[in-house]
Amino acid sequence: TLHHGFKRTDGAQRRVGDAGDPMDNFPSKRVSKTILSSPEIASTIQEPIEWLLIRAGSESAVGWRRAMLRLLNLSSWGLLNNPQAVKATQLAWSRKGTNGLPELTNLNAIGYVLRFADAPGIDAVNVVKQFILSLKPTTATKDLNGKRVLAVDGGWRQQFIHECIVVTRQIVSFHGEPLTGVEWTADESNALYDKALTWWEVDKAAIQTEEQRKSASPFGENPVISEASRLDDFFRLVVLPYSQWTDTTQWNRLFKWIIEMRTLAVFATSCYPYILLQRPTESERFATEMLSDLDSSNEAAVVGAAEGIRYWAHLAASRRIPVLDANLVDAFVQRIALRRMGRIEYCLSIFTHLLNEKPELFNIDQISLLVSSLEPWNQSTSLIDTAISQDGFPMAKRPTLRSRVGGLAGAIQRWYRIVAPTACIPRHVVAWEMACAKDPLPEVHRSFNEWENP
Repeated sequence: TLHHGFKRTDGAQRRVGDAGDPMDNFPSKRVSKTILSSPEIASTIQEPIEWLLIRAGSESAVGWRRAMLRLLNLSSWGLLNNPQAVKATQLAWSRKGTNGLPELTNLNAIGYVLRFADAPGIDAVNVVKQFILSLKPTTATKDLNGKRVLAVDGGWRQQFIHECIVVTRQIVSFHGEPLTGVEWTADESNALYDKALTWWEVDKAAIQTEEQRKSASPFGENPVISEASRLDDFFRLVVLPYSQWTDTTQWNRLFKWIIEMRTLAVFATSCYPYILLQRPTESERFATEMLSDLDSSNEAAVVGAAEGIRYWAHLAASRRIPVLDANLVDAFVQRIALRRMGRIEYCLSIFTHLLNEKPELFNIDQISLLVSSLEPWNQSTSLIDTAISQDGFPMAKRPTLRSRVGGLAGAIQRWYRIVAPTACIPRHVVAWEMACAKDPLPEVHRSFNEWENP
């Protein structure tokens, strides 16, 4: 796979075909786990990595960028040893553009270069940080006869928002991973917030009606809606941990902005727990709103509430914000157990993450309800068309859903081992374990044990 797309020694080209670069679908998580547990397997990848490092130094233009992107992936997956990681970083920074950053124009965000390892003499964090601070907000609209209308053909993004989200250091370690990235001063955070607000005040004019919101660029959804949907991550990562607002005027402006977005079908609910870092008295109001969103049929509202519950659980566990309202956990359990349709695949993923990360949040009654739902889940996602399964989910969705429910069943088993080690594993959980072990679909086959070593 590492050789794919480069010329052979006989001059022939290994093409990257229409299916794309196979490295894009590399099973990095499983491979990383395997390598950590097997030094023998780890040694087998050293030769192709060394080849790629040498090859990168001799390539130019597209070939160099392809090689560096693969080395970046290997570095971020933890598959490079220390000398290799340093060498990859040095190679990346050996060819810089006028902005002082590596000429990796094939990256969705240049901030991904921070996934290379540290290297002597290269202050990558500061260079990337200064580059982001220098970016100006752009607009997706233009004035036409006194009205703001879309003016982009596709592919438009608010670059500084994307870059900020990619590079900013998380304040939550979900699985014990090290926290790395850019940290902002209060002044820098406020300046970035002001840029985002400046952009919003101009482009929001193009999404005021449902008809406007449905209007799309040739490449997909309305670009203003698409970018606004990333503001929750921008707020929770870049603004709220650093802003240090003491003036109620600033908070009221943020609340007004969030409410305004909700009226335009953009939900920033997932940032609510981060607001509680400085405004803990808002917890009851936020919990009520999140309960309403989680119980709604609006997919964006459901997703925002589900993500917010997970973030709230982690921040509360570190005692930085008030405890998570138990009603939110209950409502999330019921949504999963009742197989409610809105973004169900994503909700299953978020819920299973939370169950594995914070098993202590869940009581035996909630787990029992989930266990009782496993057989209905099995029937409604069966890949065999039977009279019972005909009332289930569309056949095209079932493989993904079965892999998600397999992961949920595995997480329930893990809950019993951690929280109730003397209890018997319920038969419906055992049945899912056996079904996954025999399933011919790889994603279902491995789903039950996906969290054995989270």
